[in-house]
Amino acid sequence: MVFDDGPGNFVCMASEPWRQEMQQHLRHLVRHCEEKHGDHMLGDHPCGQHTGEWFYERSWEPRLSDFSPAMSAGFRKWLQGK
Repeated sequence: MVFDDGPGNFVCMASEPWRQEMQQHLRHLVRHCEEKHGDHMLGDHPCGQHTGEWFYERSWEPRLSDFSPAMSAGFRKWLQGK
């Protein structure tokens, strides 16, 4: 992730390799929990990013994010769908 004042420490959520790996691990985790604890589970609550609420790192600061190549490519892909 790249902010308007330089690089950060978190991954860009538009990164295709990250999204593919995240989905694979999330499916594996849900499958494991359902197989092991299915009768005792009400639902799944995936969390991520800085505090588990999907907030970007430094989102509470007056910073702009994300200017990484992965985010630019993801934004262009989103625009093409519009």
